Amino acid sequence: MSHTEDRGTVVRTWTNGSKADVDLVSLPDRRIIRKRYRAGVVPRTAMFREYLGLKMLQGLEFVPSVVEFLPFERQLAMSFLEGQRVLEWVLERFGAPGIDLEFFASFHGLNEREDIKEAFARFRSSTAPEAQRLRQDIARSYTALHRRRVIHGDPSPRNLLYDGKLVYLIDFDHWRPSAAPAKIDGRAIQNWYGIGV
Repeated sequence: MSHTEDRGTVVRTWTNGSKADVDLVSLPDRRIIRKRYRAGVVPRTAMFREYLGLKMLQGLEFVPSVVEFLPFERQLAMSFLEGQRVLEWVLERFGAPGIDLEFFASFHGLNEREDIKEAFARFRSSTAPEAQRLRQDIARSYTALHRRRVIHGDPSPRNLLYDGKLVYLIDFDHWRPSAAPAKIDGRAIQNWYGIGV
């Protein structure tokens, strides 16, 4: 349900675990993502970490840019990136028939779900051109990020968007500089997508 605020109309809201609520906001000239960190749950240092990571990565086409940072209001606004989360993309194509994709909009316990594990196993072994292309695009985005000596820290399919051409990395709560980023991110990337970076 939409409601209007002074700084735009909230079109949709998701949760980011216990840490934050994430709003898709419509402004007169564009759409943005506004992340509202929960007081008492997330220390301000986590909010600043994400802000600093995004600022450091400005200019990479596959990372959202910072639109507004309001630390006293515990909010970070970012550019809106078009695309479907890789989670829903894979479930739509490799999941069980009739799966309710809307159920996963704010769902976070991915590793515990057998249906998700089975869908990603089928995706990893698929030789379909669209699956191969997505795996290549995931590898391309992570390779470019790792060249900057940065790890994403959470390459789960909730945190990747795909528009058919480019894989966007979102949710930089766990990013950090690293001398060996591919080694650190690599295990999760191999586990989810069956590729090396």
